[in-house]
Amino acid sequence: MKDIGCSNSYVIVGVSGGPDSMALLDLLRRIGMKVVIAHVNYQKRPTADRDEKIVKDYAKRYGIPYFVTRPTYHKDNFQAWAREVRYSFYKEIADIFSTRSIFLAHNLDDYIETLMMQMKRGSFHKHYGIAKFSLHDDYQIFRPLIIYPKSLLETYCQKNAIEYGVDETNLEDDYTRNYLRHHELKDLTLKAKLEIYKISEDIGKRRDAYLQMIEDRYQRDIYSFEEYEQIIDKDAFLRLKTRYELSKEHLKEIKRQLEDAEEVMIRIDKSIISKERNSIYCLKNVEPYVYIYNKIALDKKRFYTLVSKADNFHACTVYDSDLPIKVRSFKDGDKIVMRYGTKKISRFFIDHKIPKIYRLIWPVVENREGEIIFTPGIGANKTHYSTNNNLFMLEYGNMEDR
Repeated sequence: MKDIGCSNSYVIVGVSGGPDSMALLDLLRRIGMKVVIAHVNYQKRPTADRDEKIVKDYAKRYGIPYFVTRPTYHKDNFQAWAREVRYSFYKEIADIFSTRSIFLAHNLDDYIETLMMQMKRGSFHKHYGIAKFSLHDDYQIFRPLIIYPKSLLETYCQKNAIEYGVDETNLEDDYTRNYLRHHELKDLTLKAKLEIYKISEDIGKRRDAYLQMIEDRYQRDIYSFEEYEQIIDKDAFLRLKTRYELSKEHLKEIKRQLEDAEEVMIRIDKSIISKERNSIYCLKNVEPYVYIYNKIALDKKRFYTLVSKADNFHACTVYDSDLPIKVRSFKDGDKIVMRYGTKKISRFFIDHKIPKIYRLIWPVVENREGEIIFTPGIGANKTHYSTNNNLFMLEYGNMEDR
């Protein structure tokens, strides 16, 4: 843990109050790491407040900053919701302390259980088991205890008189993970667990090299359908362009639609794959966006760039009275008042055969009054057209280096 390289800055530690996270917290403190505790109390079991008290007492004893949240459960899938809540909370605290380092206490048993669940589902994952290090958005997630069994961490807490709580729901078989733990994996020796870990990681390294080769080969977001048909490993290609956890059944359906339909748009979370005019378009992390500018400046965003010069269809004049301007993604119903009349931006898309996937991310510029004054490809509205333009914008399809 000393070699990770973040000992001079704060690190966020997810602490549940169980033996794993309490052991991690104590180890980090002992080696001099500047830790900040993040505890999530889901208020879902009778002992939840006890665990919160354990964490608070430890923090107060050693003068460690700590934060507690008590979220209200409001979704169907508790596990997915809880994970979303945890990571959002960790990142919120990380921002407060200007750090990107988050430590979590997953152990060897967690790794084996996750690996077995993944194998039973038969789905493809970018990393089988649990990664010792991963990125979540721009945050670094460290799991330094991943090769140690839970029993050893419990022993560590007992020998060092570190109080911890036992989650009684882990003793039940309500979740698949618990059933695996109590029945199918209970007789595995430490030697066997470490061997499984080693084999899994070795396979993972070879697969990572293969996936990197696929990623290097298919970096573009537009392919002719003929190019797509020549791709040998379409499953790897589609996982690369969407997300790795897609099941074989899901992939089979995506391939069928791309093969059979003349035109189709397939959404997988924030990723989109579309087929249009015999071309395949792929975009990941597609979401509406809004950026505010208090002055005109050169800038580069993912779906547009502000440049120093462009033709009149990609330029407009912004006056001081327009500021601040807002650059946002297109919305249905957007219109721009031109010198020759009002034009629906959607009509421009149709007339110029703009791919439907690009329409979702096409930039529109509003002034402070909410008036659309410019759209690249169309140009400026009637009051912002001149020969002395000061804003030049290229949209995604025209950007040379995307």
